Amino acid sequence: MVDKTKHFISPDLNSLVVTSRYKIPIKNWDKIIKEIEKALPRWIYLSKRKGVADFFDFQLKLWEYQQLLKLKSKDPKKAFEKKIKLYNRILIEKRRGVPFKFRVLPEQHLSDGIIVKVECIPVMYYLITKEIKREFHEQSVQEAHIECVSLVRRIMKGVLKSQEITSPTVDPFIKRTEINADKLGKLRSEIASVVTKLDVNYEKNLSEAINEYEKGHYLASALITGRVIIYILAQVEGKTDEEKIKFLQDNKIIKRDRKDVKEFIIKASKKARHFLAHDINIFADPSDALGMLGDSVKLLGIFAKLKG
Repeated sequence: MVDKTKHFISPDLNSLVVTSRYKIPIKNWDKIIKEIEKALPRWIYLSKRKGVADFFDFQLKLWEYQQLLKLKSKDPKKAFEKKIKLYNRILIEKRRGVPFKFRVLPEQHLSDGIIVKVECIPVMYYLITKEIKREFHEQSVQEAHIECVSLVRRIMKGVLKSQEITSPTVDPFIKRTEINADKLGKLRSEIASVVTKLDVNYEKNLSEAINEYEKGHYLASALITGRVIIYILAQVEGKTDEEKIKFLQDNKIIKRDRKDVKEFIIKASKKARHFLAHDINIFADPSDALGMLGDSVKLLGIFAKLKG
């Protein structure tokens, strides 16, 4: 029998984003936006700010979701939860390879136009980030690339008459677990060396968190790691993070002039509590889960010094 599962892949997010660069022969952003809006009547224009540079998003319009946005409720929290659930359900019903977001990021302003980076993101990208679905048929991923490339060129070359600087492309198909395999291997080694004089359950929990990460269960991984971080800090004297840091400084576990270590502990604590909050709207992406694993190992190293 043929193993059909081999045709399914768990793609890295970067391998789903089609990116390219163009020189637009138009200097007026309002004109550029209007031209794109005309070409994408079923999309919503969203202007956002990232640091000091603007980037411009066009997102696929979901009619059913737009209707729900008009509904009013006495309980804003419940209304918001309903909107999120409906939004996710509508996206699940969409074809996986349908372009979902079209983003334009200005990189350089010239005398005769603007050089921009363009990104096209399919529905399956959103499904992965929200941990709704992680594996897709390889053909669906290929179709998503084709559709995004077609959309990008139709808008940039056909509508805006732009010069293509770099062709629309994506990272190679690779499983997300393979990307950070080296990092995970190093984390396992670091955990094993740090916990030699500590409770064996630290290693058990973090090993489980790594296993969940490798399966693509990022929220589960973050939740397990989060409780380890909270438990470690609970073993340090002090009611607040600042008091715990002072205790570590007084006991010469960390130096008083190491502001970076102080900031790291506070940040790790806040992030762990954030994911352990009883909020169904909180999700973890790969970077969140991997970052927390790294934080937990650093904290274990500090805690081991205290116990040693």
